[in-house]
Amino acid sequence: MSTTPVTEQRDASAALRQLCILCPAFERWWGDEETEDRLVDGVHSELTHHRLAMEFLDFFAKNHGTLTRQQLRALGGWVNEAVSIDDELGAAVASCFLRHYREQHLGRVLSPYLSAHARAKSRP
Repeated sequence: MSTTPVTEQRDASAALRQLCILCPAFERWWGDEETEDRLVDGVHSELTHHRLAMEFLDFFAKNHGTLTRQQLRALGGWVNEAVSIDDELGAAVASCFLRHYREQHLGRVLSPYLSAHARAKSRP
């Protein structure tokens, strides 16, 4: 599975589309979460890099066992590229996904596919 380099998609909606391509079940999950947000808040929360990273962490924590090795490898590549640039997407992936996925004991799932730089970002 080939991925589009993250450097070409530094806005949150493009990152959302890429994650939905990498993990098609995330698109359905995201839609369900959006519906739930509408019912609770009456309005959609703004899509930001940090919100996307937190929502993807929730999805990943609950669904990582359904991802194929190929999907995990592609996701690892995406994460590696995301954190390679010091901008909002890189900061969100580092702080809202990588650091917290270790706290949820998911490090063994994705770590084999992460660069040393990305693994270092997962530590506080």
